Amino acid sequence: MRNFFVMLALCVTVFYSCRQDLDWLKPKIGVKDTPDKAEVNEDSCQAEMMGGQQTGINYGFFVHQNGRWQIFAPKTQNLTKFSLFIRTVDPTGDFTLRVQSEDGGQTYFETTQAASVLPKCAWYLVDLEEPIQLDSAKKYRIVLSRTDDHSAQNAIYWKGLIESTYPEVCDVNPSWETYDYAFKTYGMGNVPCAEQVEQIPINLIDSIDQRQDSVNYGFGVPRVDYPRWQQFIPTVDYITKIELYVSKVAPTGTCTFSLQSEDGMITYASKTVMANDLPKFGWYEIDFGAPVSVEPGQTYRISMYRSDSHSPENAVYWRGHIEANYPSPCDVTGDYWTSYNYAFRVYGANN
Repeated sequence: MRNFFVMLALCVTVFYSCRQDLDWLKPKIGVKDTPDKAEVNEDSCQAEMMGGQQTGINYGFFVHQNGRWQIFAPKTQNLTKFSLFIRTVDPTGDFTLRVQSEDGGQTYFETTQAASVLPKCAWYLVDLEEPIQLDSAKKYRIVLSRTDDHSAQNAIYWKGLIESTYPEVCDVNPSWETYDYAFKTYGMGNVPCAEQVEQIPINLIDSIDQRQDSVNYGFGVPRVDYPRWQQFIPTVDYITKIELYVSKVAPTGTCTFSLQSEDGMITYASKTVMANDLPKFGWYEIDFGAPVSVEPGQTYRISMYRSDSHSPENAVYWRGHIEANYPSPCDVTGDYWTSYNYAFRVYGANN
């Protein structure tokens, strides 16, 4: 009997000493088969993001056979697409776009198309079939040239900003020391995973956040060189849509509506429509396609411009009120217009 208890004690001792080696026998209830934390990058994720950009616009240079060019410094690991702000006047022939090394000695991408496909006055997007790998230690340039000679009746303009703060150079420097062309680059880059997985709500219940509804006078909407704009300060996290009170007289071409930073240098969302689709007299809704994340308490602006010139017989008006007294300004200035604001509504929602 004594030998029996000795053997039992020995077995219990061996069992407890080996217990942690038998953990594989335990059922894995509710445990996912995941790699060790050392194999998971929890700090950054890959996503397509905006790279170098300069979106301000108030002047343009005509494109010739030798080409216009803009230097940019990459902020992404590669280049997946880019866009330029173009204006045209019945252009003939072809145009060529290139992405090159800073000195133009090496060409990484080139495409030639008919000049007639370029927009009358809008952003022109180039989506690359194969991304171009970029070196963050180097700079690159975008080049736009054409085959036919320039004239006022046969023109391609690459537009930009006279007082740009973008730190790189273009072909019109140093004569135009602070000028840069308008462009945007996109590519894959590292972003915090929290930003990568954060989803903009798709079922937001929105309501009017900012408004000025009164109407008794309107101003004609010109081309992109002199857009109409109205500032506002949101109190919400997302802007879902806007409405403007407009009128028209047989307009041709397009109208572009944008949600921008206070100074108009950054465009967060934009939509272009046929001008003749606007109401003859009334509210027009602009849905940008997805909620736009904004910072409550910061100043933003709504801007509007046309592709075609304004005339009494070919007109779009953004209407407002002479004594609106909305607390944020618009582009209309002068002693008589100190209380003028355009009629608009900004819809938004919070998380």
